[in-house]
Amino acid sequence: MNLAKSTEHHLDAPYVADELASGTVLTLQGDTVEVSALWSNRTIVLTFIRQYGCLFCRQQVAQLRERRQDIEASNATIVLIGCGEPKEAIEFSERLDLDLELYTDPGLKSFDAAGLKRGVLTALKRGSWKAGRAAWRSGFRQTKTAGNVWQQGGMFVVDSGGRLHFEHVSEWAGDHPDLEVVLQTLDAIR
Repeated sequence: MNLAKSTEHHLDAPYVADELASGTVLTLQGDTVEVSALWSNRTIVLTFIRQYGCLFCRQQVAQLRERRQDIEASNATIVLIGCGEPKEAIEFSERLDLDLELYTDPGLKSFDAAGLKRGVLTALKRGSWKAGRAAWRSGFRQTKTAGNVWQQGGMFVVDSGGRLHFEHVSEWAGDHPDLEVVLQTLDAIR
């Protein structure tokens, strides 16, 4: 979307870029869903995760689960989009006993439309090494790659009208936004 400069901050509620809103993702059953349908009647914390074997993705899901009640108390729903095949998304969901809404985009078009970074240099930045050590120490483990290993994630708060209130584009693997800032954003738009 490129509405922000690769850093988390509050936005004055511009509309989500048409390219993302009109893009599509897949359900775990392989059905196509328009991305704008994900927020059409609710506010969402739209979280793009890197790939289904990623220790950082497991870490981020755990962090979101820890704050799920707070997010839902702010009248928002957590929605995840990953980048592997539906079969890989199902395996990820089962392995984590995932109770969050999950979609997948094997072609990465929604990731591109959201302005998310991809490449060797983004995956291997110094920050990713430090984040990797911290995730490892916290018990998160890398498994077989299931998706694009070079894809970075991001997080967005989008209201039911398609207005963007928060954007975080990950600079490196493991660069997650501060969920306190996300919760402050949700409280401000209630």
